Order: sequence, then C-alpha cells, then structure tokens
Amino acid sequence: MFKAIDPLAITFYKSPSDPDISNPTVFHIGRLDPALRDYIDGKCMSMEQSGSDKKSSTRKVKINTLQHATMLVQFGLRGIDNFQDADGKPVAVALGQTSINGKSYPTFPEEVIASFGVSLVEELAGVIYSEQHISEEEAKN
Repeated sequence: MFKAIDPLAITFYKSPSDPDISNPTVFHIGRLDPALRDYIDGKCMSMEQSGSDKKSSTRKVKINTLQHATMLVQFGLRGIDNFQDADGKPVAVALGQTSINGKSYPTFPEEVIASFGVSLVEELAGVIYSEQHISEEEAKN
C-alpha cells in the first residue's frame, strides 16, 4: 500500500564535503510537487527531431544540467543554518515567492545560490532530487 509523501516535510542535510565538520552548515531540504518538477524539467530540457518520418527520424533530448541543478536548489532549498559569506559574516536568508501556473512556491535567493559554487549546487540538487521519492522506510510505514 502506498502512503502519501508529506509535501511540507523538511529534512536537514550536512554536506560530507563541508570543511568545518565540528560546526557544519545545515541545509533545509524541502520537497517539490509534481507540477513544479514538470515546470523545472520543461525549462531545462528540449527535444529535437530530425526528419518528418517518426519511424526513421532521430530524436535528441538536450538538458541544461547546471540550470536544472540550480532550479532544483532554488525551489527545493527551504533554509540554511551556519552559512557565512567570504568575510566570515553570517548570511541571513529570506525566502522569496514565485508564482507558477497560479500556485505560489517558496524560492531560495539566487544570489546566495551563486555563492555556493557549482559543485555544491550539483550536490544539493542531487539531495533534493532524491527527496522526491518514497524511501523504503516511508513505504513500510
């Protein structure tokens, strides 16, 4: 029997690559609903078909992977604790709101995401993506 995923659930994530293991940054990971995932995927993927014959033509799917990762973080990250700017000062984060197809979604500030660097954005996107699936523990409950 399936059980519903709690769309408001937040999990806390500490990166194994955090240089300060005694006082790590904690990322608050949220879940994305299917409509939002569809929106993100649609913004980052395109299909091309060569030729008009569906049987003999070739199709290509192009994915802008960094844009996809950034959007997953923008819509999936709900907060952050113990994050400092380049000068060592705490970064205060206020979530924004974006309306997509008439529904309002919390958004993490792009300027803060830009300060993470590509490898951390990709890592967080992977964590956010994995949160969208029912875990074995959730399936058992």
